[in-house]
Amino acid sequence: HPATGLALYRLGELHRLRGEYDEADAAYREANSWGRSPQPGLALLRLGQGDIEAATRTIRRVLGDTSEPGGRCEILAAAVQILLAAGDVDGARLASEELTLRAVDLAAPFLQAIAEHCQGTVAVAQGQPAEGVGPLRSCLGAWLAFQAPHEEALTRIELGTAYHDLGDHDSAQLEFDTARTLLVGLGAAPDLARLDMAAS
Repeated sequence: HPATGLALYRLGELHRLRGEYDEADAAYREANSWGRSPQPGLALLRLGQGDIEAATRTIRRVLGDTSEPGGRCEILAAAVQILLAAGDVDGARLASEELTLRAVDLAAPFLQAIAEHCQGTVAVAQGQPAEGVGPLRSCLGAWLAFQAPHEEALTRIELGTAYHDLGDHDSAQLEFDTARTLLVGLGAAPDLARLDMAAS
């Protein structure tokens, strides 16, 4: 019953984004028992729990095991986030570049927006905020069109960070404030904590 496994995986994702880590772990494990791989959600869960080493080991292993285009794109996007947290900016950049190429090949607008978010995030992490603003603003427009509030909030955090690094503190605060409103509405506690760090 693949639909059951997928539903349980999505339930795990919702729990993870709300900071309900025990419930997320249980949902991912049950999804696995129904034949749905718990990755990359489980690796992102470990990242959220502060176990960056475990998250990094897992995402590297899954990258080596996954070749199916759609699944690999999902893994690549998670890899960018995890590798940046681990301080592997070069690895994150390579994952972002591959994701960008695959997004072009698949010509999927939602995937292209994810790729742009990764491009902008990596640029900011590399100390090149000016280069990150363009792709971040582009994908922000896509999230608004798709009515994807969580993705919008995450992009606004990165955009605010880029503006802050460029010395434009007013614009940075506007993005942080809008992101906070969205995340509070979603109950996304872990991302609110991340926003607090970015805005401090």
